[in-house]
Amino acid sequence: MAAEKHAQAEGIGVWDETINTGGPNRDYDRLIPWWHLRDSIIQGYRDEGDETGVLSVRLDYETIRQAAANGEQMKVLCDLQGGISRWTGGGALVYAGSITHKFNLWIPDRESTEAQQILHLV
Repeated sequence: MAAEKHAQAEGIGVWDETINTGGPNRDYDRLIPWWHLRDSIIQGYRDEGDETGVLSVRLDYETIRQAAANGEQMKVLCDLQGGISRWTGGGALVYAGSITHKFNLWIPDRESTEAQQILHLV
């Protein structure tokens, strides 16, 4: 909280109106509680993982790459706000990583019940 107050006072990071798309009109008083709630939900989800835990694309990228290379199953927390990136071959492709942490989610057979549930979530 102290670092957040310092950043706000100095106009650093999300508080920098020149780089923040909301500009000087962004309603931080309304957004901060939402950001804190979102963070607590994400942290709770990470903490509820099984013995292998829930992996983060950004924080555990190399672990995810190695597990994928070994054909292991894992739980991965990633951002799906970009939605469906491409419809192809009867399925859907979601780019859920970043330029430095490439992580694509392939949803085959978009007509199946399981795929429909995932697509509805995305």
